[in-house]
Amino acid sequence: MNDPEINAMATISSALDALDEAARERVIRWARDRYVPAKLRPTSELATTADRGTGTDRLVDLPREQVKATYTDLADLYATANPSTDSEKVLVVGWWFQAVRGEGELDSQTINAELKNLGYPIGNVTRAVTGLARSLPRLIVQTKKTGSTKQARKRFKLTVEGLKRVEQMIGLPRAQTSRLETDDTISDESRS
Repeated sequence: MNDPEINAMATISSALDALDEAARERVIRWARDRYVPAKLRPTSELATTADRGTGTDRLVDLPREQVKATYTDLADLYATANPSTDSEKVLVVGWWFQAVRGEGELDSQTINAELKNLGYPIGNVTRAVTGLARSLPRLIVQTKKTGSTKQARKRFKLTVEGLKRVEQMIGLPRAQTSRLETDDTISDESRS
């Protein structure tokens, strides 16, 4: 039988068998990055390759099912994270939608509604999101604006640093502990 797919798999298998485990992982990661389109990769890629010693800040796989098994609903996640500021509350709910539910973009109205449902409403969700977007490192970035007024609907997503901040709050084992502090506008929220 001369099946090109079987031949390719046999070639790959023999090439990988000749490598040690670390080299094999690097080659497989390279092949995935080279041949799998980004839009087909999992959106719940939470840990960074820095955890594996590459020194880059690119996301890699952590199965969404692993997180779903630990946190069956947003209330479980929220209780574990125990956010104290409005910005942290927004981050936790945003992490739930982005990392667990796989939603690429978020909006303030949805986050505010979820916080109200949990019994933890915040005074001004826009101010919290703005503080996260202005923090260093950036914890949220705006991805889209619908309308031309200042009050136009905005869509945003958590950055790698924003995801890591929540992972640190909930104690995920592969969360990185780089500089995660935010600027004074976030810590000031708890006083206002």
